Amino acid sequence: DVLVRRAVSHAIDKKAIVNGLYAGLAEVAVGPLPPNVFAAHPKLSDFDYDQELARELLQEAGYPEGFETTLWTMAGPRPYMPQPMRVAQVIQSDLAAVGIHARIISFEWGTYLDRVHRGHHDMALLGWQADNGDPDNFLFVHFDKSAAVPPAGNIAFYRDERVHELLLAGQRTVTPADRLPYYLEAQEIIHRDVPMVPLVYTQKMIAHRNAFGPLTVEPVTHPLLRLVETPVDGRLTFVRGTDSVKLDPATVTDGESSKVVEQIYDNLIRFAPGTATIEPALATAWTRSDDGRTWTFTIREGVTFHDGTPLDAAAVVNAFERQRDPSHPHHFEEHQYAYWLDLFAFVEKVEVGEVPMTVVFRCSDPAPPFFLQELAVFAMGIPSPAALEKHGA
Repeated sequence: DVLVRRAVSHAIDKKAIVNGLYAGLAEVAVGPLPPNVFAAHPKLSDFDYDQELARELLQEAGYPEGFETTLWTMAGPRPYMPQPMRVAQVIQSDLAAVGIHARIISFEWGTYLDRVHRGHHDMALLGWQADNGDPDNFLFVHFDKSAAVPPAGNIAFYRDERVHELLLAGQRTVTPADRLPYYLEAQEIIHRDVPMVPLVYTQKMIAHRNAFGPLTVEPVTHPLLRLVETPVDGRLTFVRGTDSVKLDPATVTDGESSKVVEQIYDNLIRFAPGTATIEPALATAWTRSDDGRTWTFTIREGVTFHDGTPLDAAAVVNAFERQRDPSHPHHFEEHQYAYWLDLFAFVEKVEVGEVPMTVVFRCSDPAPPFFLQELAVFAMGIPSPAALEKHGA
């Protein structure tokens, strides 16, 4: 009931969360796009903290005495939420004041992710760090109906046909000025329907010893440890919130896993340090057809995997086809992989090109304007086919 969701929004004191639990290093969130992301709606009005209005909305919805529910939270700190249990407790208290009695449920990170992606929760805390800096990466992943399929990025399981049409149009339109109206309208509908309560936009920080510089705050990746100057003893200690869930780039969906995956695997292309601009990596060059449906990448010569096997076009094809095709022998789960489903559903096939050391992506629709940035995302790292064959999942 949208009235209940609006009541929840008005019941939560976001300013108290920012001031008390983020030391002021965040700001109150209004919409699903942070203000520094292209197409963030400048005129959305927040659901102000108003518990009396929340009670009125609950009464109008038929819950004059409130109701009981659950609020799920992660057990350990996240880059976007350093004190998740305390945030949950503040929200629990705010909701109780208007008659919504939420029991807090928590699991270790891997179990938590699996369960919320499968919709076991009533309400759940979660956050997001941009994979490529494009509005599609926030809006499509979290609000498109096609992402409301377990394991779902859209953990509200929100489905709106008009939002779906707008987000597809945004993917298929190249010029930023032409894309903008689609994303503005989509945000207005999402804001009206309140599938989630945006809490905070956080600042991104990194602390390190001077001897290990230079390290910059990466806008769309985790710290690039390949840039660290070699320590005297050849080792470096990196502190993170919790352990990895997985180390297979195709199946990773959480930040703690991707922090490690980004250090292990190379992509066809990558983000230049400190920017969202792409540069060559395992691919040295690329071309696209006039209709945007065929992309050809030239693979770097003389590269080997850690296990000593050579990188060739077939290995690159294997990395993508195992994600696209659930019947592929290296596709180790029953369902489509989450990142492939969210980012690459337009790719019909990836195959070895006619010229040696080339790989061709064939698309059902013109690739979106952020296609190259998507190829730089950690989930598109290239693993050794021999290692996949030897170790399986």
